[in-house]
Amino acid sequence: MKLTLISAGIIVLFYMLLPNIYARHFSGRVVRQLNRATTKTALTFDDGPDPDYTPQFLDLLKALDIQATFFLVAKKALRNPELVARMLNEGHEIGLHSFSHYPAWLATPLKSWLDFRRSVKAFQLLGLPVSYYRPPWGTFNLCTQYLSHRQALTTVLWNLEAGDWSKKATVESICRQLESKVKPGSIVVLHDSGGAPGSSAKTLQALSRSLPYLKTRGVEFASLSRDLLRDGKRSEPIWVRLIKLLDRFIAQHMKWILPGRSSEKLIWMSIYPWSGGSGSHPLNLRQGDMVLELHINNQALKPEQLKAGRVLSLLRSELSAISLTLQEDEPFCRVKAVYAQTVFYPWLAREGFLVIPIKSRLRKNWLSLWENLLRSCYSGSKKAAREPRECWISREKLIQRNLDRAV
Repeated sequence: MKLTLISAGIIVLFYMLLPNIYARHFSGRVVRQLNRATTKTALTFDDGPDPDYTPQFLDLLKALDIQATFFLVAKKALRNPELVARMLNEGHEIGLHSFSHYPAWLATPLKSWLDFRRSVKAFQLLGLPVSYYRPPWGTFNLCTQYLSHRQALTTVLWNLEAGDWSKKATVESICRQLESKVKPGSIVVLHDSGGAPGSSAKTLQALSRSLPYLKTRGVEFASLSRDLLRDGKRSEPIWVRLIKLLDRFIAQHMKWILPGRSSEKLIWMSIYPWSGGSGSHPLNLRQGDMVLELHINNQALKPEQLKAGRVLSLLRSELSAISLTLQEDEPFCRVKAVYAQTVFYPWLAREGFLVIPIKSRLRKNWLSLWENLLRSCYSGSKKAAREPRECWISREKLIQRNLDRAV
């Protein structure tokens, strides 16, 4: 009995759970959003075609001059070929959504293979061009990606779900999700069939309200295409995602405090006692003196800010806020000096920081490697970053400089 449970656990882990986590979050072959440069939004519908509701969705899209992508269940497509033909005639794209909407987690390798084979044959019988695949419920097993790749299909998930399939969904909740979260590059998943009883009617009513509103806001809708998917989210390699994940992990567990509690701020901060020896520090710090370390929030620093030279103005604004915090808030009032190890030292030098080389070769080499990895991940630049340096300023000097600037 125990051996059977262990064997079942291994099968679940390696056939279902791990492949699903990898495909949904890390695989470079799975698209989760449109490319970064586009201004368009992709509207996608799953689980159809439905003879009762799909014509109403098509009528609405035609009236609003919006093209979408329909991920079809092949068995339903065979029953409703006239609806599929109408989709193509009205400029919509077609994608595959399995043969019978059977969940990948419950499908054996043989069943998974047969599902793909029957689906592709059904689409060929209908004369349908198919380039895209979306697994039912967005779930994967060990075979899913291999079989999709063998059929030369691009696997497309989404980055915005309105939850319209749920019995808890309301017209208002669907509208709220769409109107507050749609942005350029979004791939929106909705359903023209399936879901809880009455869900398709709710989705249709919500879209009749939200789509005109979104169009007045300038949202451009488009069906999926190779151009829109090129260089999309799938092109981000797993090592890039792991570096970004580690960067966020370090920030959270080092207890950096964000001024104004906003993730959009450029600087994160941490307070700790200085552990260096007395008499050897340029600001004459003694062991145990409190220092405030500054850390660049790489997630908020956009490449266009670097190109436009906005780092200095952002830095000045936040240093001004930090100087006020140093005067007014505990435990900041006990800080003796402000410190950073960064490649942005030229900007800090212009703000009165003392810039000195990092003495430890090991620490300098490690920081250089880390800065270059971050630079490559966040900006895509292959050019090596300058060597990081230590930057120091006394609490009094930082406060005085910002008081002078305010005057």
